[in-house]
Amino acid sequence: MAKRVLTPEIAWFEVKAPALSRHWHPGQFVIVRPTPESERIPLTIVGGDAERGTIQLVVQALGKTSRVMVALDVGEKLADLLGPLGEPASIEKVGAVVCIAGGVGVAELLPVAHAFREAGNTVTALCGARSAAQIILDSELQGAVDEVRWRPTTAPPDSTAR
Repeated sequence: MAKRVLTPEIAWFEVKAPALSRHWHPGQFVIVRPTPESERIPLTIVGGDAERGTIQLVVQALGKTSRVMVALDVGEKLADLLGPLGEPASIEKVGAVVCIAGGVGVAELLPVAHAFREAGNTVTALCGARSAAQIILDSELQGAVDEVRWRPTTAPPDSTAR
């Protein structure tokens, strides 16, 4: 398992899951149990790479189990991973699409917004965060949609705003 810290309480994970990586669709989720002692929690699939056999998850440390998950180290294995679950988002060519998310919800928006653009739409992402330091996945969004607008309007430190 790979891990990238996005903020002090939000982490991005790449998890080895070959079957999941081939069958997930934007809008679906998994059930994760980080350790054998943990409760099960639902997490939206943020991305997948069928060639590498991995999926990506973003977790915010809010409750006991999500704090355990964010504290996991690179290379650790999850006790359980079940999915993909849920109905995929309905994606079609409609012309122009506006996707809206705030906080860690930006992670859930990313695969859906990307799929709308891949379907031939012009996609604008309107995103919010409590502060510039809480802005996550900006470079990924910039590569997935036509335009990204953040509130607060202060661009993230590593942003190349379009």
